[in-house]
Amino acid sequence: MKSVSRFNTSQHSPESVQRIDLAPELKKECFVLRGVFSEVLCEQLLADALARGFSAADAKYPPSYRNNARQVVDAPMLARRLFEVCRQHLPQTISDATDAPMWSLHSLNPRLRLCRYSAGQTFFPHQDGVYACADGSESKLTFLLYLNDATEFSGGDTLFFKDASAAEISARFTPRRGDLIVFDHSLWHSGDTVRGGEKYILRSDLVYRPSRSISPIPTLLNPHTLQAHNGYIWKIAALSGRRFATASRDKTIRIWGPQKQLLQTLSRHANSVLDLCSNAKDDLYSVSRDGTISKWVQRETGYFHVRKINTFCPTPLHVSALDKNRIVTTGSDGVIRLWSHDLTPQETLTGHHGWVWDLALLGQEKAVSGGEDGSLCFWRIDTRERYFQLFPDAGPIRCLALYNGARSVFAGTGTGHILHINLLPEPYVKNVWKAHNGIIRSLFAGDGEQLISAGEDCRIKRWNLTGSALNEDASHENFVTSLCPYGDKRFVSASYDGRVIFHSL
Repeated sequence: MKSVSRFNTSQHSPESVQRIDLAPELKKECFVLRGVFSEVLCEQLLADALARGFSAADAKYPPSYRNNARQVVDAPMLARRLFEVCRQHLPQTISDATDAPMWSLHSLNPRLRLCRYSAGQTFFPHQDGVYACADGSESKLTFLLYLNDATEFSGGDTLFFKDASAAEISARFTPRRGDLIVFDHSLWHSGDTVRGGEKYILRSDLVYRPSRSISPIPTLLNPHTLQAHNGYIWKIAALSGRRFATASRDKTIRIWGPQKQLLQTLSRHANSVLDLCSNAKDDLYSVSRDGTISKWVQRETGYFHVRKINTFCPTPLHVSALDKNRIVTTGSDGVIRLWSHDLTPQETLTGHHGWVWDLALLGQEKAVSGGEDGSLCFWRIDTRERYFQLFPDAGPIRCLALYNGARSVFAGTGTGHILHINLLPEPYVKNVWKAHNGIIRSLFAGDGEQLISAGEDCRIKRWNLTGSALNEDASHENFVTSLCPYGDKRFVSASYDGRVIFHSL
């Protein structure tokens, strides 16, 4: 990034800064500071952003989530200057709960994300994620600075919703250049579709430091909950001997023993570890947002990294073991890649348009994959043939689970639906039901006639095979991302809150 020392970050007098509370009924921080940043500063920031150039976000984010252009810059000096301009107008302390520590305002995340929204582009309803720091500090509030005026574009309002369903709008905000909007990460919000012109924003996070020491992770909070990572857990996977592994946004993989003790932390990826799996030898394979796949070999003293290669996919999303000799990955470029056990590239399969989220093995060289395009593709792997394709019209297919010896497949969608697909005589949708308010991130076929689902509504639900709800488990405080078995009659869940919860079947 260009030097920021020339930026004029002078602000107006405190008396000229106007605070606009947007949605007091939501009972969380959600306000605009008008007049704290000058138009000159915003014009300077925008000019430099335009000089650097914007790139489409679709290599790192699915179009059902956002379809704008963006750039990411790490600018500690600029972040400090922006923070100093506005800090006196921000909440100085935040308390999450009565028994939680008080959090004190500390800094602005130096990773700045600049976004351009052109005609037809939007950011669909979502919550913002927590930025966790190594010292225990973490972000609590979103910092969103508007770099141009709404007179330069049409549409593009920032919307806040009552809940995850996004059915009821609590506030609608049309910006002026220099407006700073600050809101709690947990609020559901969206960037409405821009109808004409171009909208530009700078987005970061306000970081708070706990007023008292918080136990270093990992921490067994109670017999059923483990604080496993300081930040998102993307995947949890079962290993032999009632061990399991967790993959996190903190770029690490952690190996856990049968007594929920940390055995090892694996660090070789340069970005979030999005998925991992083990083969028959209990070797591990992991894929990352850095575009790589790694192999970890198990020895007596633990796992050792033996190879990391570029997958040539911008964002590999899924990895699983086909058999003892082959691995398969899927990704954001729509390509399914086969690898030998030593990560030598082999064949590729193509048939989806866009992101391929998940793949499940059906046995006898057959598999099914689910994609952002809303389709299910059925493959004969040995001949690389797509022998059937379903378009259930229920939104992106985000996760898959097999049932009854791979005679049935369950699919979770981006619209919160579960599909029950029978495979004989040929694949067809037997049943569909609404399960979650938000994306379904993981499915797990439990014992007997039971299916367990996890969603971005922070809930874990149990169903019978006809779609009738059985009950709801203790849920997380943020998106539930992954489920897996844990020994006999138990399973575990993982979440954006960095926690693992242990459940009984």
